Amino acid sequence: MPKKFLLLVISLFWVSAFSLSNQQPLVNKPVHRIISLAPNVTELLFAAGVGAKVVGISAFSDYPPQALKLPIVATSGGLDMERIIALQPDLVVAWQGGNSPEELESLANFHIPVVNTRIQTIAQLIITIKYLGNLAGTSKEANQTANQLNNQYKTLLQQYSKQPVISVFYQISTTPLLTLNDNNLIDEIIRGCGGHNIFAHTLGQAPEVNITAVLANQPQVIIISESPASQVAAKQFWQQYPELQAVQVNNVFLVNPDFTDRAGPRMILGMQQICKDIAIARQHLKNSAKLN
Repeated sequence: MPKKFLLLVISLFWVSAFSLSNQQPLVNKPVHRIISLAPNVTELLFAAGVGAKVVGISAFSDYPPQALKLPIVATSGGLDMERIIALQPDLVVAWQGGNSPEELESLANFHIPVVNTRIQTIAQLIITIKYLGNLAGTSKEANQTANQLNNQYKTLLQQYSKQPVISVFYQISTTPLLTLNDNNLIDEIIRGCGGHNIFAHTLGQAPEVNITAVLANQPQVIIISESPASQVAAKQFWQQYPELQAVQVNNVFLVNPDFTDRAGPRMILGMQQICKDIAIARQHLKNSAKLN
């Protein structure tokens, strides 16, 4: 029997489940045993009302709390194929770029359908939640959650997107100094909050930048999304550069990385925080201008 590659990329324009090998429907009935291969996917599944059908998760899938009770079948070292097969899933949901294509393709040997998700916009986030609910027979709850998130997003846009634009350096690591470009959901959020990502057009999804480039771009606000253990040190790091406008007016902010680093339903909470921080930063700049 020829090997069938049961892989799917969810995008804004293609949300039907098909096998790439023969264009036949990937699943034609609601699934009941689902494995998640990424923390954000776990959150998406629970948001879609599918939590009760999830039988295995990836490492670091720590939200919602119910997920912590489930067996771990994937780590940064790869998939535990033996355990996945033993759990007898009728669907595996992966994260494009986070899981090895070779390992995902190998699941086809066991006729296990794989949905490979990719989310780069809020619209794709909304669609993905609805899509997963449709696959699992929980469309009512999934649609309700997705519509609620969409309404919250629109409310934030109405409140913040038309404000005067200020420049933003978004930091995900201090050593090395890493940021995100416009090939990421965070860039859409920054723009929606009335900010401009100073490294939006830098090559590489999480490009490494140097201090000279940051100083040259003179960001008006610095937003740091690092692990809680390193956030305080990351914020203190910038105090050695008082020539930065963001440092001068106390516009260095910390955000919860669980909200902003996972392309899942809590991204809206991350957007709420980023929008508030940018609004505060804008006020700090106005106050500084008045004093000067």
